[in-house]
Amino acid sequence: MVKELNEKIKEKNNYTIIKEIVLPHSHLKLRSDGIVQINYPDHFDFTLKESIESVNAIGEITNGVPHIILKIPGKYTSVDHDCRDHVAKGDGARYSIAEAFIIESLAHKMVANVYIKIYKPQKPTHFFSDIPSAETWLKTFL
Repeated sequence: MVKELNEKIKEKNNYTIIKEIVLPHSHLKLRSDGIVQINYPDHFDFTLKESIESVNAIGEITNGVPHIILKIPGKYTSVDHDCRDHVAKGDGARYSIAEAFIIESLAHKMVANVYIKIYKPQKPTHFFSDIPSAETWLKTFL
């Protein structure tokens, strides 16, 4: 059953899921195309605690090897100052080669602008309104 599901995913998306980790606040997928995709729930307020847990999960899913990362936040998801700082610099970016975020809401666009201008992430970071564009950009780092 799992093999059949993976084949359907591969037909639709040109990749399979190699490994997954589900946390209360994040669903991480290591994809066969080299992307770590992280989906976040709706209506969640991220703090440094969740950021550290997510980074540890990225390390676990990738066996400590830096990867390109696609982050898909949920609706009305927010990230506090400490979390943004952790992800932008130092320890929070240790498993990241580059990061692409999918943003759709005006609030997320405003946070994205602040994130780039104020926090100045140490790894290449870009924001997209659709997944295919984000995947294309990320794959330039492979």
